[in-house]
Amino acid sequence: MGNGKEHKLSKHFEAILGINFENEVVYNFRHNIAIQTVSRGSVTTRNFGTMGNNTKGCSNNGQILNMSGFAKTDGNGSVEIMILDFLCGDHTFRVFQTPAIVVATPRSMSPVFVTTRALQTPDQRNLKISFKTWEINGAPAPNIFFNWFCQVPYLIRNNI
Repeated sequence: MGNGKEHKLSKHFEAILGINFENEVVYNFRHNIAIQTVSRGSVTTRNFGTMGNNTKGCSNNGQILNMSGFAKTDGNGSVEIMILDFLCGDHTFRVFQTPAIVVATPRSMSPVFVTTRALQTPDQRNLKISFKTWEINGAPAPNIFFNWFCQVPYLIRNNI
């Protein structure tokens, strides 16, 4: 065993499971990190032209990704995630569109704010979401756990 904590953990598992792990053990824990749904959806657009053309349009040929998960900020009160790190299934031909809507809720008994920013990668095949947590006085709030939700439209392009 590598250190005392690992050895202690092994002994707890041995007692619970009634097995002897001998000298070497490989732990493989599974923990849910995100939930996703995909549905057909429409995206409403508005044309703003210099000719006074202010018309609304709808696109019904895309998919909408709804995804939620949890994360924790670092010692500076910030963390960045890439949405593909949480996404299951084949995303080879997925091209993310805008807007990406992101909401975060801190899991704290003290007042804390969370700010978010979502940006497409240059090839539009991934989404980088930045989170920052803040104390009420404006100072960064380190090591804050939070839940997040992201909704983003995307297209399937077979010729990428």
